[in-house]
Amino acid sequence: MCKSLSEFTSFPEGCVICFLHWKECIHIIALSNLPMDLYIRSVQSADYDWLLDLHHTVYRELIIEEFGYWDDDEELGFFLQAWETKNIEVIVQQGEAVGMFIVIPRQDCLWLDEIQISPQYQ
Repeated sequence: MCKSLSEFTSFPEGCVICFLHWKECIHIIALSNLPMDLYIRSVQSADYDWLLDLHHTVYRELIIEEFGYWDDDEELGFFLQAWETKNIEVIVQQGEAVGMFIVIPRQDCLWLDEIQISPQYQ
């Protein structure tokens, strides 16, 4: 049975609250072990070069392993499609961008379309 948000009155200080919509319910998850200096912000035009480099860094080895080749122009096209049409959120820790994600609202859920984390933070 689903609980209403009003049934949750307090959370531990400093925790990150996540809302997950699944099977007609909003599930509330409190994550208390995340670093306090971790936050999310909307993408900015100044993020373009860093995000393109992140895309190439996290996908190059995977794409070569899966398809046998890496095509810079093709990958640039995939990146530009996301850059121009999707709401990218940047994950920041201690003032430094460490990753990104894209969530797409759908009629019955929130779809995690993509997540990329810099290898040194994985």
